[in-house]
Amino acid sequence: MPRAFVEDMKWPSRWNDCIARISALGRANWVGLARRYADSQPAGRKYPRRTFEPKVGAASPLNVVNPPVGKMLFECVPRLLDAELSILPCRPRPNSSRVVVEAYGRPVAAEAIGRVAYKGPRASIRRRREILAALHVGLPSYGIAVAMPGRDLARDIVSDRDGDRLDAVLACLQAAWAHRNPDFAAGRDPLEGWIADPALLKD
Repeated sequence: MPRAFVEDMKWPSRWNDCIARISALGRANWVGLARRYADSQPAGRKYPRRTFEPKVGAASPLNVVNPPVGKMLFECVPRLLDAELSILPCRPRPNSSRVVVEAYGRPVAAEAIGRVAYKGPRASIRRRREILAALHVGLPSYGIAVAMPGRDLARDIVSDRDGDRLDAVLACLQAAWAHRNPDFAAGRDPLEGWIADPALLKD
């Protein structure tokens, strides 16, 4: 969660406690709280982002419409809280064999084709095909090539205009990169979390 929001709300600053607070609110109350918070803030502060999000163009977790990141957060993160998982860097558990990292496909796509849309009604199949082709060769920052087992899967991915299937592939690449670089989140704010991507390690 954005530290600025947590401090404004005077919530606990431990990730576990903060997420438990959101979960206890229930979906409707959480969405209502996010909207009231936005309404109470001046322009430029309505949707605070985590410190690293502007670098990769990610939306605020307080945004509950277009894109509804706040709703996705409510559905996902409390479930992770209840699971016996190591969540980096929010809740590391060195003895856990199951590790969760946060993925966000936009910086991967940006390295492949630049900062242009690859999903949605205005994005072309050609752009998604170009991303897959770049992944097959291997993007320099990640050092991993992605193989597609058969043409049918690649066709399904590029024909998905919403980009969900391609996003899943990009997330897998980021997870593989994080596995090879286990210290990627070392020293990061455990309350805010960290996206597993080499773009965030660059100056």
